[in-house]
Amino acid sequence: MSDKHIQKLEETTIKDQIIKYARFWYLFAGALVVCLTAAFFYLRYATREYKVTSTLLIKDDRTKNGQPIAQADYSVMDLFVKKQNNIENEIEILKSKSLLQKALQELELGTTYFTKGKVKETEIYGPSVPVKVVSENIAPEAYEAEIIIHPISTNTFKLEEGSSLTYYRYNQKIKRPYGVFAVTKTPSFKLPIKPIRIQFNNLEKLADKYSASLQVMPSSNMDAKVLTLSYTTAVPQKGIDILNKLLDVYNEENIADKNKVVANTIQFINDRLKGLGSVLSSVENTEVCYM
Repeated sequence: MSDKHIQKLEETTIKDQIIKYARFWYLFAGALVVCLTAAFFYLRYATREYKVTSTLLIKDDRTKNGQPIAQADYSVMDLFVKKQNNIENEIEILKSKSLLQKALQELELGTTYFTKGKVKETEIYGPSVPVKVVSENIAPEAYEAEIIIHPISTNTFKLEEGSSLTYYRYNQKIKRPYGVFAVTKTPSFKLPIKPIRIQFNNLEKLADKYSASLQVMPSSNMDAKVLTLSYTTAVPQKGIDILNKLLDVYNEENIADKNKVVANTIQFINDRLKGLGSVLSSVENTEVCYM
């Protein structure tokens, strides 16, 4: 069989395949439209996530002016310092639930705010929140409550709880079976305002959630003793505030621990000096007796 005949046969085969599937062009066109439509709605309504990062330099307590402290200089400190500032310990401290819970409490994240859209809810945070809930006593039942605030005017709003609608004034104390709270206006309050769903949070469980998603990684250069903290969130400013506050609380706790070590060290030295003073006095008295 000649090369010319083979080439003609291949062209005929390709042409036959095109004719065979061309009859179903409408299926291909429909599939393309469906895929493009699905991609559009996904990009339009999918929740975007952002990664926020921060770095922390771990200082070695056993250095003085950048130089290692002599053994005699820190031998007394060893009696009180049970663990050193190594990378593994600091990672566990930064991811500890107690530290995160304190940071969340100082940021007043006991309440989360959402605006209702046509398709999905969107969390609002910081200056974009037009109203703020100031709670006094919140029971565990509040964590499951479905509460929606409908701002009506500059003086009043509707509080929706299930099928119940109640009118209140801003700053008015609201007493419910699950707690006592008030709704106040913020500087960003400007009508009209979409309904706002509020969610009371259990800070202990919220700290567990953030601890599980918080990543703390050491630098590739271990001598630098640098930790990189990262967190993925749908509200970038909230993530930034959490990381900054976490580092603030970490530094405060670190300073408090060091102050405690210094106080214990001073107390230890004073006790030793008192003991040495007693010994010296006893020696002097013995010398007087022999004279």
